[in-house]
Amino acid sequence: MNDSGYNGPRQAFYDNLLGLPRRLEEHEEDYGETTLEEVRARLDKTYKSGVPFFTKERIQFAWDQAKREPGYGKKVFTKDINDKLVEYDGLPGEVVSREMVGEEEVHFIAREMKLVYTCRANFPICCKIFERFDFDPEWSLFCAIQIYHRGRRVNKETKEELPPVLTLDADFVTEMFNGKVQEWKASTACEKLKSILSLAAKDHKIGKFTYSASVASQHAILLTLKEWLQERDRKENVPCYVQDPVYNSIDQEILGNVGIEVIDDPHGWLEIDENR
Repeated sequence: MNDSGYNGPRQAFYDNLLGLPRRLEEHEEDYGETTLEEVRARLDKTYKSGVPFFTKERIQFAWDQAKREPGYGKKVFTKDINDKLVEYDGLPGEVVSREMVGEEEVHFIAREMKLVYTCRANFPICCKIFERFDFDPEWSLFCAIQIYHRGRRVNKETKEELPPVLTLDADFVTEMFNGKVQEWKASTACEKLKSILSLAAKDHKIGKFTYSASVASQHAILLTLKEWLQERDRKENVPCYVQDPVYNSIDQEILGNVGIEVIDDPHGWLEIDENR
């Protein structure tokens, strides 16, 4: 549960892209970009045209692929923002990173697959990353939903999976969370949000909330939404769900105590409907 001025525990994993996403040969004629400048121009044009970068169908398709857990070198597929297939090579079991912990060498081994989402604001960053390579037109830089391996920390010699390097004390995280919630509730932004909700959403049919959040201040906003809806509808509880790949057992306990349930990605997105 990260927040400004607080770096949180070191992750127990290292997320690694399954190589570079490649266009399928049958779709090559749909793309004429041969430079990163042309790629950026097409991304801007696509975004401004109103084409959604994320859809439930694309997320479900990518998740079905990730759940297959194919063997080393086997293909997995996603769909880009133009609904064209792109492919990756699976890398299960491969060492994707190394670090020294004291005198012991620790490896990050590619394990289960997960989804990673690239919003429009991050596409220019991705293009900058690709500038470090010799750009190849067969790469697809139009993937908003990508498939990564999660790299688990293991002892090089014993192959035993290792816990996180640092685990923060639950009391510290609870105190930090409660402080951020109170700070948010005392802010003018919180009052403004409740005023907007009362004016613009007073008659909206809302049954539950699903939220993607990783910092305490974002969870505080979700609590405001939850409390506002409970008061509006005179309900004792309104279901609230959050998803983020970095949640741990401490986060689950703290959020559960305030009525927010942690669910696994991408189920939060797939559960969204007209009333959520």
